[in-house]
Amino acid sequence: MKNLLAALLPASILLLAGCDEPVAENGAPVIPVKVRETVTKEAKKADGLARSNWLSASEAAQTVTERTKRDTLDFVRTKMIDLQSELANIKLPDNIDTLRQAYVEEEVARLDAAIEQLDLQAKVRKKVEDAKKLAENAERTTAEVQATLAKTDKAYKDLMEQIAIAKSNYAAAEETVAGFREELKNVGAVLPGSQFNQTEKP
Repeated sequence: MKNLLAALLPASILLLAGCDEPVAENGAPVIPVKVRETVTKEAKKADGLARSNWLSASEAAQTVTERTKRDTLDFVRTKMIDLQSELANIKLPDNIDTLRQAYVEEEVARLDAAIEQLDLQAKVRKKVEDAKKLAENAERTTAEVQATLAKTDKAYKDLMEQIAIAKSNYAAAEETVAGFREELKNVGAVLPGSQFNQTEKP
């Protein structure tokens, strides 16, 4: 009986070893061709979706300005932030993808500056409204109250300076966005709002 077990043991070990996944010389598991093809296909599909989403999100961003309502700015900004993550996950980014990422980053900066302006302007309006409720300003116009605050109220002056900075940041980001758009056009990328043609890359 012992001899029989001794004879069967090596055979059983070989059978068990045959059930293991194949490994390469470096010890890493060998990925079957079909699995590798599926992963590559899905990765390409995800990359294509990110590039397609870039068009729709960027087109939405082009419709907003520093005068757009806050909720709309917030919505578009969220779309651009999501798009940043998608573009960052492209497996084999090319030059156009790199430009798209830079474009989106600058669009977010533009939207941030627009949102900041709206928030600061709301604070300025509140200060003016509060000042107009004071007895000494009862007979004054809004313009007169604003002029007085600009001369005497440090917090008001600080807010106005911050608004000026936000406006400057917005203008700079807008100019940079236009520059990236021109670069994308020069390398043959499909631009948001443009007609798709056979020679352009999605």
